[in-house]
Amino acid sequence: MLPLIAIIGRPNVGKSQLFNRLVRSRSALVEDIPGVTRDLRYGKASWEDRSFMLVDTGGFDSTSEDPLIEQVRLQLEFAVSEADRILFLLDARQGISALDEELALWLRKIDKPLFVAANKVDAPSLEPLSAEFYRLGVDHVYPISAKERYGLSELMDDLLEGVPEQEQERPRERGAARVAVVGRPNVGKSSLINALLGSQRMIVSEIPGTTRDSIDIEVILGDESMTLIDTAGIRRRPKVKEKLEKFAVIQALRSLERTDLACVVIDASQPLSEQDVRIVGYAHERGRGLVLLLNKWDLVTDKKKALRAFADMRELKMPFADYAPMVTTSATQAKGLDELVKAVIRTRVNHGKRLSTPICNKILANALTEHPPPAKGGRAINMLYMAQTYVAPPTFAVVCNRPEAVHFSYQRYLQNRIRQSEDFSGTPIWIKFRRKGHGKK
Repeated sequence: MLPLIAIIGRPNVGKSQLFNRLVRSRSALVEDIPGVTRDLRYGKASWEDRSFMLVDTGGFDSTSEDPLIEQVRLQLEFAVSEADRILFLLDARQGISALDEELALWLRKIDKPLFVAANKVDAPSLEPLSAEFYRLGVDHVYPISAKERYGLSELMDDLLEGVPEQEQERPRERGAARVAVVGRPNVGKSSLINALLGSQRMIVSEIPGTTRDSIDIEVILGDESMTLIDTAGIRRRPKVKEKLEKFAVIQALRSLERTDLACVVIDASQPLSEQDVRIVGYAHERGRGLVLLLNKWDLVTDKKKALRAFADMRELKMPFADYAPMVTTSATQAKGLDELVKAVIRTRVNHGKRLSTPICNKILANALTEHPPPAKGGRAINMLYMAQTYVAPPTFAVVCNRPEAVHFSYQRYLQNRIRQSEDFSGTPIWIKFRRKGHGKK
């Protein structure tokens, strides 16, 4: 296992900026608003051929009246208990605050290697600002700048002393499936992940919009290694006003770009909304494997009636996603989780399924026999053969004489014939029509 380093500090001292610098990404939220990071955020990093894990923690403020502050404190304690080494980050420009003193007193009681860094020292002339922090009773203070990379070499060399070079993680038999958990705000996405993990890793609240970052968590569900991506709730554009919330929605949509499967969480206690349909459409258009989750099933009284109503609305509003399995879950009661895991695993297998060319041509021949494509402009459309060209999603190329004349309804017909012949539940199927010799010089 790679060593884990927890970045601790009060709000707005630059923890997320340092996290981004070390993991070489801009995936954590960085804003001049205290308390932006609420959940624990993990990332793999390396420094001069030495690999380690970082965890970015929420800024703890004991004076805050935010109802989530107690959960932030519990998250902080959990991160420290997991960590092998602790990096206590301070703001050199603002000096020592009462919160710094409170955190320093707490960290000194923890029997783990502690490193203290004064951030926002952007030049050698500002280094004297870090001297004040020796009043906290620490042995050494590292003047650094996460923004300018100033002073990081000395800090990281000492922080990683004893960590062997090129430490390897346990190899996986297959690449971990990346599963994004998406949906409207307050439908129970984080609660669902907590139920799967069996621990309170994500902050859960009745306040919509609690999750702002997209959080990656590596887990093993059944016998499968997966990465669950907890995302911010996706609102309708007119309702997304705050700059920070806009960024969170963008993060959620970006998560769909780097994922294999999408679990769209829908509140079963409410009617299917237009925004639910849009979110399903986002995943479908990007060719992601798709599982529909009717969460909060424990709040539904007449379950048969609710299922019929949802099936009717699904057929009316999103017939394009009729391939997606539907699972009813209750995150608070941990019900339906086994069915969810089975649906995700089956969808992953189907998303990466490949058919041989003889099977593809047999499907095409049977389809043409039963229903040949209608002629257009008095000229027949001759389809010569079909082959699968890609997976994730399964993509098929059909070679014909007039690809531009094929109606979208016939494309849909061929998709259905492929599904009738092989199990592709949970994954969209793409078909591309090409002229013979397409791609040759």
